[in-house]
Amino acid sequence: MTALTTILAGMVDGTWAKVNLNTFPDAWPPIADRTTAGSPSSVIGAWSSFEWDSLRQQLMLFGGGHGNYAGNEVYLWNGGTQLWSLGTLPSRVVGVTLSNQQQVFMPVDFAAPPSMHSYDTNNYLPACDRFLVLGGPAYNASFGPVKADGVTKTGPFLWNPALADPTKVGGTDGSGYQSFRLGSNSWQNLDQHSLTFTFSWWFGERQLDIQDGTSAGAVEGGLDIVYFTGSANSSQFLARRTVDPAVPANNSMRIVGKITDGMPGAYGASSYCASRKLFVGLTTDLTKPIVVFDCSLPPPPTNAAYYPHNFANLSKYPTFPAGLAGYAAAGVNGLDYDPTTDSWFVWNGYGDVWQVKAPASGVITDPWTITQATVGANLTVKPTALNTYGGGVRGKFKFAAGPDCMLALDANADVWVYRQPGYTGGVGAPPPPPPSITVTVAPTSATVIAGSAQSFSATVNGSSNQAVIWSVNGIAGGNSTVGTVSAAGLYVAPAAVPNPAAVTVRATAAANGTSYGEASVTISAAAPPPPPPPQGLAIEVTEADGSAHVYHGVLSVRAVQQ
Repeated sequence: MTALTTILAGMVDGTWAKVNLNTFPDAWPPIADRTTAGSPSSVIGAWSSFEWDSLRQQLMLFGGGHGNYAGNEVYLWNGGTQLWSLGTLPSRVVGVTLSNQQQVFMPVDFAAPPSMHSYDTNNYLPACDRFLVLGGPAYNASFGPVKADGVTKTGPFLWNPALADPTKVGGTDGSGYQSFRLGSNSWQNLDQHSLTFTFSWWFGERQLDIQDGTSAGAVEGGLDIVYFTGSANSSQFLARRTVDPAVPANNSMRIVGKITDGMPGAYGASSYCASRKLFVGLTTDLTKPIVVFDCSLPPPPTNAAYYPHNFANLSKYPTFPAGLAGYAAAGVNGLDYDPTTDSWFVWNGYGDVWQVKAPASGVITDPWTITQATVGANLTVKPTALNTYGGGVRGKFKFAAGPDCMLALDANADVWVYRQPGYTGGVGAPPPPPPSITVTVAPTSATVIAGSAQSFSATVNGSSNQAVIWSVNGIAGGNSTVGTVSAAGLYVAPAAVPNPAAVTVRATAAANGTSYGEASVTISAAAPPPPPPPQGLAIEVTEADGSAHVYHGVLSVRAVQQ
């Protein structure tokens, strides 16, 4: 990409430049396609966030909700053309009546998300090329998406930017009140809103609510992972989600630990550094402005009765020089990690920017450094103050891979680039992500007699490397209890039927070590031998009178010649 890199080349470190060539209203849906509740102008101030699509070099914006705006359209800003455009039209909405008779508004088909506050919970997933929307309160509601029954929570949602169409909605129904605007099917409802888990033996089950909080992700092991904060019965937790729309078995969500030592500010901002495995968030405590979670530590067992880390050693507040003038740690600020300078940058919405560096030792308890990189009061060119409008910065300050700068939205929905200290020049758009690797196993199920064999085949899609690693119940090659499987996929059942009698044969792609396909095998006892022939009867038939004579012995029929 040349447009932004050319602009950045003419700037000096620590300065801002406005880069959009049209205005946000230029991209609004036609009036006939809009909902009647609110205005698209509310999207910017409605606690909303954007994400940077590194493949297409574009900004993706989604938000609204609560008491602001009912439209669920997606907006795009292209870094090459520097123009705002519309990605989808807003869906038609219907009233959903809750048990308390309150009426909230949701999309007709529930395939697309309702308009929602998005805080800092939007994420671009480069491995699967999707835009993930975790979201917050929906329009006219204090909670996230619910199904037609008005009770069952749903989401989160994935949007496919390859299916963007400004003439269609992202779901399956029509736009606004134009029923003929059939959808592009660019939205996918994962329908995995909450995670039920056991926290402690005396508190029992908890349900993690992911509507509020912060999130940040990366690609690990060829898959998109997202860390996010959430609440369960007034307690705060950090959780980890893996997202793979191509292989449902790869979609998982688990608790990393309970947060007892600090928490990112409510509805604030966070980031994730994959190289250091650190989840970093802003707090509302000026004495402890930034909290750091070490995600390299092993998580507790799934549904453990007790979470031993309890974040006592998992989260730390970096120490900064006392009395740092002008630093505002409020959760309304923006924060993101810049891998080109190995720094976190914080923007307060006025023009002030701070640079945060982790200790060179790699020990998170060692001193961190924070310096004010830019003093907004010294600038004549800077964004229009965002903290005075709606919900603050939150998720509207991101690192843009390609131009390798920090990108921001201000109160007027103008797009700004910030040339951070240490800027080395953009490298241009990164190459497209490798295709997702999937594995299919055939047959997918079989019944095998104990001691007998069944041949399986595996096909690796998305890679030229067709090699797979076979296992039985997670044991490479299997064993005598669950059966063995050869490198060629030949499964030999154990001599005795195991308990349980069903086992799983898995083929894992050697290309990434994570993608796999499975077959379910039921092991049955050997069939009993057939009964011996009866000692039976002998029958003699004589032609003379047709009479039959029965003798003890082998069954036979004899015709006696006249």
